[in-house]
Amino acid sequence: MADDRAPVGREAWRPLPLLPPAGAGGGPDGGLGAAWRPVRAGPGRAVLRPLQAELSLEVDTRGAAATPLTVIGVRTTHPLDLSGVRWTLDWNAQVNGAYLKASLYLAPQASEGDPEALPDFVRVQHVGVPPGDRWRHEVAAREAGRLRFLDRAGWPADRRGRAPGRIRAQIALQDGRLVYREGDAVLSTVEAPAWPRVHVYLTLAGHSNYPARAVRVGAVEVRTR
Repeated sequence: MADDRAPVGREAWRPLPLLPPAGAGGGPDGGLGAAWRPVRAGPGRAVLRPLQAELSLEVDTRGAAATPLTVIGVRTTHPLDLSGVRWTLDWNAQVNGAYLKASLYLAPQASEGDPEALPDFVRVQHVGVPPGDRWRHEVAAREAGRLRFLDRAGWPADRRGRAPGRIRAQIALQDGRLVYREGDAVLSTVEAPAWPRVHVYLTLAGHSNYPARAVRVGAVEVRTR
């Protein structure tokens, strides 16, 4: 089992609800929890939809230009001094998930658009592998505009990917290192940049000329220093 105990000198995990409590008003965007704001970019149709305690992120890019990508998601209203974040991601049994990108970003800057355009971030991303029934994870970082791939799960030499599904993902940050887990399995341990305070982004991005595709995110928890 994963260790949920808080290390000495750190707070315990605390929830960061994506949606407001039942019967309560939302935050700055109305339908979202007070800790979150929407982000959108690109020419396609993009929808945020509450589903019980989770949030559906949907992009429909039929007829959209090839660039830029269509992006929908949320970010934290205020930056946080994080030592960890965990969340649930449901790939939603995609019929064709090719090149669909579900991402979590940690970035010192706030944006209302695509966080991929920011000059600084760390990103953990799940990407649909052609022909569309599998995915792979990827860890990347950008500092002062320079993008580095830290772990691409063997891509492009290994293009097999793995079976997607519903996962409980976690990032731990300590001493300039990022540890990425899915469930109890450690998938990546890499050196990564760190900033005193960061916004958390959860996004879905889609290439042009795909029908509506959606993933679900939820149960976001953070651990602060």
